[in-house]
Amino acid sequence: MRLHNIFLGICILCSSTLFAQEVEPSKVADMQGEAPPNDLNAQFYRTQGELKLTPLPPLPEEVSNMEARFYRPSLLQQKTEKGTFSMGGYAEANTQYFLTEGEGEGLHLQFRQLHLFAQSNMLNDRLHFIADVGFDPVNQQFNLTEAAVKVKFHSAINFRAGVILPPLGYFNQNADSPVLDLIDQPISSTRIIPSRLSEVGFGFNGHLPFNETFEITYELYAVNGLQDGVVDNDLPRTAIDLGKTGNLFGADNNDKLAYTGRIGLHRKNFAEVGFSYYRGVYNTIELDEIEIDVPRALSIMAVDARLKVGELRIKAEGALANVDVYDGLGQLFGEKQLGYHVEMSYPVLQHITLLGQDDNQLRLAVRYELTDYNVDNFEQTETEVFDDIMGFRAGLALRFSQTAVIKANYCYFWEKDILGNASEIGGIQLGIASYF
Repeated sequence: MRLHNIFLGICILCSSTLFAQEVEPSKVADMQGEAPPNDLNAQFYRTQGELKLTPLPPLPEEVSNMEARFYRPSLLQQKTEKGTFSMGGYAEANTQYFLTEGEGEGLHLQFRQLHLFAQSNMLNDRLHFIADVGFDPVNQQFNLTEAAVKVKFHSAINFRAGVILPPLGYFNQNADSPVLDLIDQPISSTRIIPSRLSEVGFGFNGHLPFNETFEITYELYAVNGLQDGVVDNDLPRTAIDLGKTGNLFGADNNDKLAYTGRIGLHRKNFAEVGFSYYRGVYNTIELDEIEIDVPRALSIMAVDARLKVGELRIKAEGALANVDVYDGLGQLFGEKQLGYHVEMSYPVLQHITLLGQDDNQLRLAVRYELTDYNVDNFEQTETEVFDDIMGFRAGLALRFSQTAVIKANYCYFWEKDILGNASEIGGIQLGIASYF
């Protein structure tokens, strides 16, 4: 209970101080201006046959969660009278050695991710398109992560349609490996919030600035929704992440749209707090025009916060899911799931001169996390249903500007089955991730 209170306290701290803390001036130059030729913290773009330098994208604290992924570093940039175009990507590889109750499968080498992305702005920045394609090393195929067009009527109202990333928490929209200080993604952000979740949908977003440093952002979309795999799986367990559709271009399994949205309070260079929601019917209702089940809904509520105090960065995200499971499945399949994580990072060494640049740094990162797949009590004995995992990760991240990172992590977890039988899991990881 004390840990739940710690997480809630961080969220309240971020939201209350958004209105009171003075903000440091931005450390990044205007994106429209040109960097001096000797500025190493810059990128090239091509305009009318000439190569010019532009500053690197803003730091994460300077833009909202909704817009952060539109400022990824990319080497290929072209600017013409008709608009701008950029293309890039990122890759991740690591090695890991884990033991469960003293037994393991040895050292593993993994190539986890390869993403290619592109975006363009036309019609005086009124028309924006973004595409992101990721390679799945397990199934040996490329999957579409995002492909959406945005029409900007005003900063307060934009229409977006296509394959979108639903705004559930902060992590689903901003899970690029080079951005993270730790190798593995938070468990609650990939199991209860099924990141990365891509869905076909449409809706509106915008931001309402109150002054140069404070703004409110919002997103609201209608999407196809999750599918039968939430409970129709072999675990056996309610697994929201298995409800993701394997075919974005196929028909939905029911005629019920899902709805998702997020409201964020953002103060530049200091903090952001977000509140998000997702609700939809996940099961197949009819088969060959025969009704086989009643509509069963799934809902996810999430709160996220990020805070910068000096050089200390704090990120937190929590989610609560409610699932209407099939009758007769018993209590193996939880109707309520809860999870959260709190992560802190701090630069222990700064201005390290490497690879011809002096803006590299070594960051220390720590994360505590808990995920409960079945928040309930047994009906017959009124004792607690377990089926949860909790633990921590700690590591060092050697960052090369905003482009690449080498990470070394140590992990330790306590996992319990539905009856409370516990097992201990520990391991070390070494990995690298880089934009290109």
